[in-house]
Amino acid sequence: MMKGLSPDLTGQEARPVLIGHYSEVALKGSNRSYFESVLARNIRDKLGEGYVVRRVEGRLLVYPPSPDGNAMSFAKQVISQTFGIRNFSPAYEVSRDDFVHIIPSLFDLSNGGTFRVTVKRSDKSYPFSSIEVQAKVGEALLRAYPELRVDLKNPSVTISLEILRDRVLVYEEKLDGLGGLPVGTSGRVLALFSGGIDSPVAAFLSMKRGCDVDLLHFHPFNDAEEVRKSKVARLARVLSAYEPKIKLFAVPYYHFNVTFLTQGDKYQLLLFRRFMMKVASEFARRHGYDALATGDSLGQVASQIMLNLKLIDAAAETLVLRPLIAFDKEEIVALAKRIGTYELSLEPYRDCCSMVALHPSLRPSQEEVEKIEGSGKYDELLERTLGDLREIPVRGLPWVNGGGTHWEKRRAASTRFWDTHKSGRVNPSHEGSGQRGIYPCGQRADQSPCGKRRGVCHRSSSRYELFQHSLRPRGRGRGAQDRGQGGRSVPCPCL
Repeated sequence: MMKGLSPDLTGQEARPVLIGHYSEVALKGSNRSYFESVLARNIRDKLGEGYVVRRVEGRLLVYPPSPDGNAMSFAKQVISQTFGIRNFSPAYEVSRDDFVHIIPSLFDLSNGGTFRVTVKRSDKSYPFSSIEVQAKVGEALLRAYPELRVDLKNPSVTISLEILRDRVLVYEEKLDGLGGLPVGTSGRVLALFSGGIDSPVAAFLSMKRGCDVDLLHFHPFNDAEEVRKSKVARLARVLSAYEPKIKLFAVPYYHFNVTFLTQGDKYQLLLFRRFMMKVASEFARRHGYDALATGDSLGQVASQIMLNLKLIDAAAETLVLRPLIAFDKEEIVALAKRIGTYELSLEPYRDCCSMVALHPSLRPSQEEVEKIEGSGKYDELLERTLGDLREIPVRGLPWVNGGGTHWEKRRAASTRFWDTHKSGRVNPSHEGSGQRGIYPCGQRADQSPCGKRRGVCHRSSSRYELFQHSLRPRGRGRGAQDRGQGGRSVPCPCL
């Protein structure tokens, strides 16, 4: 394995370096230089001062400010989270004049085992062939470590050399990168960001295709400060490791609730999805975004069947990207775990995707939907909604919550729900807010904003805290609703 430089090798004989190789960028023909320069700039911005990033003969070389392991470890972490790099290797840069005798000093092979040497000559004018160089280096290693054995098919160690015009790069391991295109080469995208499992993965894949991505989150709170304290902001923080310049915008959807609260649940979710598209499209138009991105997967839920997606897209005034359209749930979950968003996405939160209709339409009528929207003064609705939009700072937020593991929190939340559900008590965290049927703000539940149906306060019921949305009051099943004893729930006016 590679080891630190000995005192006699400090200076110009051997220099630590990180090699970044790319695949797709190399296919860009006359535009390749542009993609390489954007990739180098992205890495420089992430690494900060002290590091040197150079484009050298079809590869990127990153020089740490010092030969200690911490500087190289940080560079490896940054490269592993940068789109455009197919694979990378911690290496040493040595002179072409006497590299054969220096190479044995760069590795600790005293434990024996098997090895092989591979050589790639980027400079074809080098006087020796690749096979001749392999033989010379192998001979030098066997002299330094007599217990070694050569195995060309299944070696325990592979030592690789890349011979360039003015230097030789020597490395042992090749680590996988993210691949894709450098962020900033494919335009600006505004991703609809719910805080669930799918939308962070969709934002990640949009970045992988070179998009400069910002996030738009629809929230149910009066104050956007609640979003900053929630898992949504922490999910954005996780994604900022891949794109440090990412921005998070929060916009409330209570104006939509007030306007379309009395509509039947047949089109409720579809109306809401179209509302989000119209708000996002208008925001994108005003701020120069080239497209929207969503976490839709074809057929995963009722709102994501073909006819509903077509009707939702009709409300958008710009291109809509759906990176997950052909993914199944298992594939999405696996990718969420890989990028570090899965555990956070499972935390309870009343997000916009928690709106679930009991009987959603599978064959929606565009004329009927547009007729309902026409009764709601949509221009005023959009302006009021966008007027309450706020940017949530992403940098400086904690990565995860403290106070116990994720599953401990899930078990505690589940226990609180079932205890409350069986006993008929209000959520203990809202004691003093009144008896069942009374809003925390003191308004009776039968005096709901729509003036027609009795509701249950979202804050005084654990059912709504954990499952975020329901079309019947707590503790009453569909049979009770059919007998006229229940009703469709309405949000508390104090929310």
